[in-house]
Amino acid sequence: MKTHKFLTIGLAFVAVTSVRAQLPGETMDSAVVRQPASEHVLNFDRITRNYLRCLCSDNAGVIESALGHVTYMRIAYPNLDLTQIRKRVFALSMEGFTRSIRRKAFLALEVFADPSSFRNAIVSKRASGDGLFEAIARRMAP
Repeated sequence: MKTHKFLTIGLAFVAVTSVRAQLPGETMDSAVVRQPASEHVLNFDRITRNYLRCLCSDNAGVIESALGHVTYMRIAYPNLDLTQIRKRVFALSMEGFTRSIRRKAFLALEVFADPSSFRNAIVSKRASGDGLFEAIARRMAP
């Protein structure tokens, strides 16, 4: 039992440290000693680059997940310049290697065209992944 507790605590510490190390300007060492949360600033350039990499993946699940995240991000930050992501989403809507990717990319393009129309789609409890795309599709239905 003690070994199990020790292992669980150790794994939790490693997971938290490695996640925090992915923040801008962080390393595994500096993630242990943190500044107050109010000093965090989102690095949208880095976020955009990472999502572009995900949208170019060979894994359908990674692409679909990234589509959900960038669509949510477009609704949440309508004034953010996401031109490169929009171009990749457009390509996926035409050339995505699964029907699901093409469908989600098409829905994402509708959001990119007019994000304010879909603001209510992110209010629900299921505002991620398939739930987000279902809310967008319902919004588009006549």
